Amino acid sequence: MPDNHRQEKNKIKRLIILLSCLLLILLSTLIILAVILGGRVSGKGDGAPKNDSVASSRTDSRKSDAESTARTEKTGSSSAASGQTKDGTGTSDSKASDRSGSSGASGTSGTDSTSDPDSASGSTSSDTGEITVPVDDIFLPNAGDIIADSAFDHNDPGKYFAAREIVPGDPVYLRIYGRSYQENDYISLADLRYLRMVHYNFDGRIQVGEMIVNVQIADDVLFIFRELFQRGYQIRKMHLIDDYWTGEGVSSDAASVTDDNTSCFCFRRAANTDTLSRHALGLAIDLNPLENPFLTFDEDGNVNILPEEGTPYAFDRSPDIPHVITESDDAYILFSERGFNWGGHWSSPIDYQHFERY
Repeated sequence: MPDNHRQEKNKIKRLIILLSCLLLILLSTLIILAVILGGRVSGKGDGAPKNDSVASSRTDSRKSDAESTARTEKTGSSSAASGQTKDGTGTSDSKASDRSGSSGASGTSGTDSTSDPDSASGSTSSDTGEITVPVDDIFLPNAGDIIADSAFDHNDPGKYFAAREIVPGDPVYLRIYGRSYQENDYISLADLRYLRMVHYNFDGRIQVGEMIVNVQIADDVLFIFRELFQRGYQIRKMHLIDDYWTGEGVSSDAASVTDDNTSCFCFRRAANTDTLSRHALGLAIDLNPLENPFLTFDEDGNVNILPEEGTPYAFDRSPDIPHVITESDDAYILFSERGFNWGGHWSSPIDYQHFERY
């Protein structure tokens, strides 16, 4: 009898163990099913948008990295020149040395704009960035950026030629204050305008340019450069003189022309004189200066050429040579029609790059 009792107890134990195992298996199965079903529900509600968000984040990251690389790729310095002198009035000014700087602003096409200066770009100027998406605001790219032909609105090229005021504290002001712009009694910030304009570079590509000019000539300059663009006129580059700043205006100007940079405003006096250059008032423009050099003559009749790299262009001024300004050149014609004088008409010095307004 006791043996039978023990056998019964063992059977009950084994049954309990078996039931417990089955219960654990059932609970585990239910948990697994709940996890699977919960994941599917979550996937239907959030999965696709989350994937889109990740893709967008990766795209934005790649775009940011590419833009950062393009905008910082071009730095350094460009050495220049000699004790030769140049001036926007027909007297002499020197030009020579390094370069560094930044570009950017914001504004609207064709007229002055007081748009938010915080929207302006202050990144380093670069001639290497390429824009492949449509550009509606010419103040958003960096000066020097290339606009792909597919991204350029050929039906409305006028929107790529714009002017804005320079406001204390905005990115342009911070670039020029204490450099090309000095506190003075002759010209104020209110007398100046910051321009953005596109041009064809020497590779025939559309490039973003910038310039500061006197408000008196701002509309005429926008018109002239818009016409030059529509005629396919080529300009190597167009940056503020501050991108070449060496510590003072004369040698900074030399560095700019040595790099064949087209520019206008720089508050400075003519070298060794008390006379302000027309550039100091934003009323003179140097266009493609390497191909259109500045010539001075000493007492012995020797010729000094600035930049020295422009020597091949100093005496052979054939209109068949690309980028050489002559009386048959579109730039000469357009500037003359708008009341500018050409330094190529001077006898001493001769300034082939120079157009000025009185």
